[in-house]
Amino acid sequence: MGKPSGYSVSEVVPGSLMEKLGLKNNDIIKKVNGMLVSRPRVMQGMPASTDSNIEVEIERGGRVEVLRYEIR
Repeated sequence: MGKPSGYSVSEVVPGSLMEKLGLKNNDIIKKVNGMLVSRPRVMQGMPASTDSNIEVEIERGGRVEVLRYEIR
């Protein structure tokens, strides 16, 4: 059994932050700011960036998409 190749999103609640960010059930988060994601803890342990931009690479329906966010 190999390493997971991303973190699967489930139970996105209507009106939640996840929905507002554009994430949907069954999306697979592959990378955040270029760092591979294999489990939720990896995302929690990511170093804080002085950058106000976040780039999330996801797989949705077999296609890779990049979501970009600006934090104000």
